[in-house]
Amino acid sequence: MHPKANTIAAMSTVTNHVHEQQNQSPDGVLLVTGDFIAASLNDHLPNYQQYVDMALRGNKTLDLCYGNVPGAYKTKRLPKLGNSDDCMVSLSPNCGSYVLDVFLVAVEVVVLVVVVVKVVLVLVLVEVVLVVVGLVVVVVVVVSVVVLVVVVVVVVVVVEVVLVLFLVELLIVVVLVVVVVVEVVVVVVEVVLVLVLVEVMIVVVVVIVVELLVVAA
Repeated sequence: MHPKANTIAAMSTVTNHVHEQQNQSPDGVLLVTGDFIAASLNDHLPNYQQYVDMALRGNKTLDLCYGNVPGAYKTKRLPKLGNSDDCMVSLSPNCGSYVLDVFLVAVEVVVLVVVVVKVVLVLVLVEVVLVVVGLVVVVVVVVSVVVLVVVVVVVVVVVEVVLVLFLVELLIVVVLVVVVVVEVVVVVVEVVLVLVLVEVMIVVVVVIVVELLVVAA
């Protein structure tokens, strides 16, 4: 960038182009490099990291490199090329940081999977417990109904047996009463017959006595 250039307009133009590229490739890696002199994209692209962290001309860092992947590159100063005023800079992929990021992402994924599995297991256990409780309730209800039916049947049978025994006893009593009454009637009839016979005999004796008296007179 020329020292007398309008840095605000230049940074706005660069920022607009970067945003266009981001809209076209949201997941892409974007790098912005150049001799910025007095300009900076720090305020325009706050989510971008400036990777060059060393002086390349005296104590100044004019050649900058911005990227949208934090910690993606590590820089190394190289000798000047020909009559250039600035030293060259080498940007190498920071594999350690990338591996660490991948590892952290993998750990987060594993933790998330473990949490999901635990939640699923808890839900399955809850469903199993609910099913078991439901089965137990059904069994208890069925057993209760069966026991109630058995008790009712037993009570009915016992009541019927008691009624039959009562009727049998009543019938026996009635029979005994009838037998006693019949015996009493027989005895009474016999007594009456005896009395009648006695009276008849008395009458016969009286008649005989009367006839004898008549004959004797």
